[in-house]
Amino acid sequence: MMKEYWFYLETYVFIWSNSREILVYNTLSGKGYVYPDASELKPIVAQLEDKSNLYCISINEEDMKCPVVCDFIFSIRANFCGDLLDKSIFKQKPVVIIPELCVNEEAFISAKTFKRDIVSGINAVKNLLELTIYITDDCPLNCKDCDQTYKQIAWCRKTKGKNILAKEAFFDILTQCRNTSLSEIKIIGGNVFSYPFWDEIIDELKMYSCNKSFYIDHRLLPAKPEQLEIFEQNEGFSLCVLIDTSSINEQGNEKIPINQKYNYYFKIKSIAEYELAQSIIEQQQIESKIIPFYDGTNLQFFEDNIFQNLDDILNTHWSKSDIFAHTVLNTNDFGNFTILTNGKIFANVNFEPIGDIKSDDIKLLENQELIHGKSWLLNRNKIFPCKDCLYKYLCPSPSNYEIVIGQNNLCHLKIKNNDV
Repeated sequence: MMKEYWFYLETYVFIWSNSREILVYNTLSGKGYVYPDASELKPIVAQLEDKSNLYCISINEEDMKCPVVCDFIFSIRANFCGDLLDKSIFKQKPVVIIPELCVNEEAFISAKTFKRDIVSGINAVKNLLELTIYITDDCPLNCKDCDQTYKQIAWCRKTKGKNILAKEAFFDILTQCRNTSLSEIKIIGGNVFSYPFWDEIIDELKMYSCNKSFYIDHRLLPAKPEQLEIFEQNEGFSLCVLIDTSSINEQGNEKIPINQKYNYYFKIKSIAEYELAQSIIEQQQIESKIIPFYDGTNLQFFEDNIFQNLDDILNTHWSKSDIFAHTVLNTNDFGNFTILTNGKIFANVNFEPIGDIKSDDIKLLENQELIHGKSWLLNRNKIFPCKDCLYKYLCPSPSNYEIVIGQNNLCHLKIKNNDV
């Protein structure tokens, strides 16, 4: 009698295929494995991808005599992605809960419902998670990339009009967000410390339990210590000190005010700037982030240091919920609104405003963005060439870098004939 087996994949494993390759990804180890889509494997992979089989199929010893099949199964077992069970011992088919995405469709059809429920992925939350508010455009500095940096990363900006956000508008924004699931409010300028209603907004923000982050260029830190006291008291207020690394040099390090309670953000455009920022961080032992910036001339820097190759993609550790999120939404933009000093509301500052705080209800704008928006649900299924790529769910969501560079796939993979 021919021996038979149950062959199954683990519940924490994903499998995708195209006409050339098979991709298996283990969310526990954070590693992906690629196999040629040989004709001998096609029926096996097709059955595994068939959800009705629940990641478990029947094979026999004749199947195992095929070297390609045997090697595939051996690799799956060796990488803890699945197993092989003897049917004479395990008579009942193993039950595997396949990684499956379920979306609460009410999020898309009801103007009164502001939830998105992804089972085994993102928890049910009200959609607005992060709010960025520009309170003033006033700034004495004349930074070269001032009108572009904020379109890529959270950064200060100025305008010729030196506009400020009306105090009443600021309070109205917070009132509308009172019953949302905000985890962070970012306050940015210009020089935020020059805002004429500083004390009033600080008192109002104290009523909110989420983190309140203030962003300021290191050259604009106030001389008056009383304005910095709130960031010393650890009441949910944090200060993010912005440093354009191109504006300093090794001899100028001492000009950066250092406080271990602040967070430091270094903007870099080259390897030389990265090395300078890293040396300052190591010398001063400060909490920091190093953030690349595309200025239109440093594409080679991005290609060499930011673009991914296949090894990067296969060895980036994603959880199941991360991968689920990549399939339906943009993890960079989802839940984020930005409000400029003129009251215009953006889901992404690189696109047109979606509303105005003077006339629109933020909760209705959330629902509108879910149904018709360009940002919150912009995933790699919707952009070329990524939509044809086998590895698209193992890549980060499209970011502002793609928009400003004008290239959707920030990687070194070449996609041909609708397959990678």
